[in-house]
Amino acid sequence: MKKEIVFEKFEGIDERGRHKRPMGTSELVNFRVLEDGSLKKREGYKRFCELDGQIRAVWTGQIEGEKRVYLLIGNNVTELKSDGALNSVAQTRTSEGEASFFFYKNHLYLVDGTGITYLDGGEMKEPCGYVPLVGKNWGGGEIGKINEPRNVLCNKARYHYVMGSEVKSVLYFDEKISNVDAVYVNGKAIEKNNYGLFTSGTSISVSGLKSYDTVEVYVTYADTDESIASINACTGATVFGGANNSRPFLWGNPNSKSTVYSSGYASDSQVAQARRVYPDSDALYFPAGREFSVGDGQYTVRAVGRHYDRMLIFTEGGAWMANDADCASTDVPVMNINTRVGVISKNAVAELGNQPCTIGENGIYRWNSDTDELNAFNAYCISAPVEGRLSQEFFSNASVWASTQNNEFFFTNPNGDGDVWIYSVSSGAWS
Repeated sequence: MKKEIVFEKFEGIDERGRHKRPMGTSELVNFRVLEDGSLKKREGYKRFCELDGQIRAVWTGQIEGEKRVYLLIGNNVTELKSDGALNSVAQTRTSEGEASFFFYKNHLYLVDGTGITYLDGGEMKEPCGYVPLVGKNWGGGEIGKINEPRNVLCNKARYHYVMGSEVKSVLYFDEKISNVDAVYVNGKAIEKNNYGLFTSGTSISVSGLKSYDTVEVYVTYADTDESIASINACTGATVFGGANNSRPFLWGNPNSKSTVYSSGYASDSQVAQARRVYPDSDALYFPAGREFSVGDGQYTVRAVGRHYDRMLIFTEGGAWMANDADCASTDVPVMNINTRVGVISKNAVAELGNQPCTIGENGIYRWNSDTDELNAFNAYCISAPVEGRLSQEFFSNASVWASTQNNEFFFTNPNGDGDVWIYSVSSGAWS
């Protein structure tokens, strides 16, 4: 007598036994489990294009409303067209090693351990960076409060002075200057014969000043900021913040593996003011001393991502958090929120919605909203149904990427057998 078995819904791969998921299976290949538990044949895949080297970095997004995909293959920045064609658009200074793209204020930037460059036509150029207004409303004959710290990317700076009733024509700088690039009095440029830099390089004399005049001085520093070497050594990057403070964060300095380098925010109007004399000035601004160490220097920073309005920093020893308001401050405070779940592989963090997914040392996790305090349960394991099939070597090397089209996470070990494991966020099923 035949026995009829009715499947109310499929629950994907689950090797823990029928007591866990009665409708689970030990194998489910090339099928998707939909939210209602039904099966749908997975779309087929074919080779899209042939690459002539290893992919070091990928960026996808829109530029001026057009979808773009850029790859770093060896030392070639290559655009991948929708028909699979590869268009080499620029070359970088390195041909191997870790690297990251990031898009910020209308520019596509790259960090590769030798410095920051941006794509401009067919070249990767070094950015000028934002030229900060170091001195604001300083008086003649004195050094006032620092308004915007020096940008370590840039050897330029701006100073603004306001004369009182008593005119003091000698204006001081806080650092040694090698050249005065321009001087404006009451908004108008003056000729070079009306000002002169003292041989000490720490002050300038401006002739013809009157009471209550305003003076703007544009200068080049005599020395390069030594901390530029730490910024240039970074290989990881992300952009984080709100509408009025979104800016890049860098990490991956091999000499300071637990350090994240926070940039400053320069508004469009601030950049426009700098461009009056420096037309190549952009919004990239790294003030000296804005870096911060995660976990007291114990662990290597592996990734930085967003979780609601918080920035999550993932290390080998756990996760740390900084919120949007904190990231607008000079010193970015970071709090340890989980010491149980760390990240050890290089590409182990992806986002769908507001819950990031990470590959840990012994499992795959998603992060919930309870991340304001230290809590071992703000990350929950989703890989239990398939952990019997995943080796330690998988967790140490696997990568994850998100498919927004089907609301799924894809996992694969580039050093493994080529299998791709897929987790459906909608149904909670593995295939």
